[in-house]
Amino acid sequence: MRIKVNPLVVAAALGLLGPAALADEDEREERGLAGVWQRKGQAQPACKVGLGDRIEVIPFEGTVLLDDGRPDLAARGEWTLDGPQAQQQLCVDGAQVTRRFLADGDHLAVHTTVATDGGERSWSETFVRQG
Repeated sequence: MRIKVNPLVVAAALGLLGPAALADEDEREERGLAGVWQRKGQAQPACKVGLGDRIEVIPFEGTVLLDDGRPDLAARGEWTLDGPQAQQQLCVDGAQVTRRFLADGDHLAVHTTVATDGGERSWSETFVRQG
């Protein structure tokens, strides 16, 4: 019988690596967008589509779950996920909203564009990873 196993798992089983080496690798792989993020510095935008001061991002099977404490907007829209980047598109009160998320280590940049018949408005927000 032949079984395919990651070489690090084999090394750990033989005692060549401790469990901490495997845990560090798994943690690095999972980080990216995933996590709880706290707004850094700037005030929360005063509009219906602004994100809260604290958000949680959970990449899940090719999509993203976003919890900003506002269930009316969090799960809505279509998502595109590409590694440490994600894009959300949703419609709120007739306005087309696009959010672009980019994780860089412990910092998350969110660029939001709101397009209506009257024009387009955009802004950027910065969040830092919690825990």
